[in-house]
Order: sequence, then structure tokens, then C-alpha cells
Amino acid sequence: MAKNRKTVLAIVLAVKRGFVSPEEGMKILEQAESGDATQAEATVFGFIPTSHQEELRADAAELAEDNSQATRILEEAGVPPDVQQTLLSLGTAAEPNRDDVEATLLSLAPTTANTQVEMPQVKSAAERYQVLREHARGGMGRILIAVDKVVGREVALKELLPFKNLSGSSASPGTPMSATSTTATARFLREATVTGQLEHPNIVPVYEIGQRDDGSLYYTMKFVKGRTLATRLRAIRNDVDLSPEEKLTERLKLLDGFVDVCNAIAFAHSRGVIHRDIKPANIMLGDFGEALVLDWGLARIRGGEDIAMSGGGSGGVKDSQASAEITLEGEVMGTPAYMPPEQAAGKLAAVDERSDVYSLGAVLFEIVSGEPPYQGKTAKQVLSSVLSEQPRLIREISPDAPPELAALVQRALARNPAERFKSARQLAEQVQAYRDGRM
Repeated sequence: MAKNRKTVLAIVLAVKRGFVSPEEGMKILEQAESGDATQAEATVFGFIPTSHQEELRADAAELAEDNSQATRILEEAGVPPDVQQTLLSLGTAAEPNRDDVEATLLSLAPTTANTQVEMPQVKSAAERYQVLREHARGGMGRILIAVDKVVGREVALKELLPFKNLSGSSASPGTPMSATSTTATARFLREATVTGQLEHPNIVPVYEIGQRDDGSLYYTMKFVKGRTLATRLRAIRNDVDLSPEEKLTERLKLLDGFVDVCNAIAFAHSRGVIHRDIKPANIMLGDFGEALVLDWGLARIRGGEDIAMSGGGSGGVKDSQASAEITLEGEVMGTPAYMPPEQAAGKLAAVDERSDVYSLGAVLFEIVSGEPPYQGKTAKQVLSSVLSEQPRLIREISPDAPPELAALVQRALARNPAERFKSARQLAEQVQAYRDGRM
């Protein structure tokens, strides 16, 4: 097989993301195997839209140089562990044979639509969904990747985990819902119903909310293949081949997705929903340029009551060793590095649409500067800074950052909510004006 590991992995990613067919991928691999790796790389990128070329080059380079990063990216792309091993051996001394690589490429190709579907005869969730693997896990639930046998597509299936009691122990899988927290159940159902009612192109759609025979709850939603904004920002930050100016250029390419996120939040606000946990980890960047807002588990309906966790929650600010990037629940709900002062102070009645504007400003701060507005080793340290200090200045972190964007960030992060942008839509319009050169 080809000795240029980066070129081989670029071909694999192109097949995975649907730009190149498996058959085309094998032809390009043969070209690379013949010794003309440079021409092979040019050929594969000829299939890819210009807007996606730089990201695919960066991902291929990251895969080629760092197996730990490669494993993470392949896991996020939904590549099974056995296929990962085959891919990571490409371009090494112990290479797989041609048949193995061809089978791998075929397994990665996106499935095509099939209209030959028989009348479904499905009686239960266990019969309808075939679970493939676990994708992610949090304190309250986990997300599984499953195949919906009725429609014939992959979906993300989120289920509520058994509730942990004060001693930290939890019931075994399959425990009836009577053994779970009623507040956790209420929050889980609220997340599912709120997300399901927000029909917007940049909000992940919910397909079904259901209950199994044992009483456990689940809901299914669109499975978005891509990487989070947090992952993309981290990859840019850690790329040793990029100069500070080039890193800034790469980050500013994310502004279009940020505008889409602002518009999604503005739509939610028009429906009376406040997200309260906007952060890069809750923004998914799809393989085809889409940006989607995830995780509405802390969302609040305007005028509605909060459902605070007790006992088995994350512990809020009581957990002095909690990370500054995790979501806290309890009196303080949200993620410390991105939450506004009123939310950090636990004044939940004061949290409104302008609080989400602040969090959007914190995300924009990280896009422009490469770092979040507040940093600390623990959640308590960050919360203390949010409550008592102004955010850091972008020009001190990234001197070359556009001053127009720095000014937008400063206004969005105003400690007084009245001084912030009035709405997420207004922030989106200002960032779009910058992108259009109208500022």
C-alpha cells in the first residue's frame, strides 16, 4: 500500500465524509502506491469542495502524526474499534493487505437511501433499535448510536442512567424507573420535549420519545457526524505547524457556524426557551458545514420553574475539584468558563435571553482569541473570577485579533445585562456584518 500515511488517511477521511466513493478511493490509493503520492493527494482533494479542503488536510495531518488524536477523531466519526486498528496501521511497516483496506473503505462509505422498505412490524424499542455502540456519557444519561430498523438510518439514542444515591452507588443497568431520581426524570423529559419542539435547521431534531418495558426512558434524535467546536478549537490550538497568525485565520473560518448558532439561539428565545449552557462542547460542526446546538438539558422555559438536582447531582460549587469546563447542576447551573455573572451567583430568576447572549460572547471570545475568557484549575476558581473580575482582554491574548470583533465580544460580555446586545439575533447580525465587510 501507499507509504505516504498522510495521503492514505486523507483518502480515508474523504471516503468517510462522502466526498469520494470507495471505488474512487481505491484507484487513488493505487496511484499513491505506484510512487506518486503528491499527485494522489492532489487527486483526492480535487473531489473536495474548497471550503472543506483545509479542514480535511489538518485532520489527515493530525491522524498521521498522533495515534491518540487519530483514535479520538475516528471515534467521533463513528468508526468501529476494529476498523480504527486497520486505519492506524496504514503507512507503517506492518501494513494490512489490499483486501483489508478495500473492505475498510467500503465500510466507511455513507449508506445510500433505500426506498424498498417493507411495512414495519415493530412492537417495542428493543425490536426497533439495534444498538451499535456507546457514543458519549454524562452524569445523567448516555448516548448510544443505534440503527432505526423501521427507517433504516443511524440515530443517536439518549437514555437516562440509574440515579446515584448520596453514597455514590447506583443501580445496575435495567433498573426500573422507580429507582431513579424523579428530578432527573423530569429534567430528562424536559430536555427531550424542549428540543423536540425547537424545529430549526441548526438544532438537532428529536425523532421519538419512548419508554421501555422496564419503565426506563429514552429518546432518539438525528446523529450528526462531525466534531464539536471545542474539539476543533483544541486542534487548532495544538497544531504546532501553524503560526499564531495562521491559527487566527483558521479560527475566524468558524465565524459562519457561530452566526448559525446565534440564529438558532435567537429562534429558541422567540419560543420562550433559554439554553443556559452554551459552550463550544455543545456546538457540533458537521462534516458538510452545518453547525448545530446540542444539549438542552439545562434549558428553562420563560416563566417556568427550575428543576434543581439534589443528592445525586454534580454538586454545583460544592465540588471544589470540578473542572472549569463541566456543567454544574444545583444552585449554580451551567459551565463556569462560559456563564454570565448572574448565573454564576445562582440568581436563576435573573437569567434570561441576555444571559445566553453573554455565553455566546464567551464562545466568540474563544474563537477570536483561542482561549476562554476565564481560566482556572477548578470550577470554584473560575466562578470566583466570573463573580469578581472583568474578562481578560483579547488583545493581550491574541494581539492580531480584529479590533472590531474584540469590541463585539466586549459588549456581549458586559457584566451588566442591560449593556449587552439586546438579542442573539443582534449579535449574529453584527458578526455577519463583519464577515461581509460592512462594519
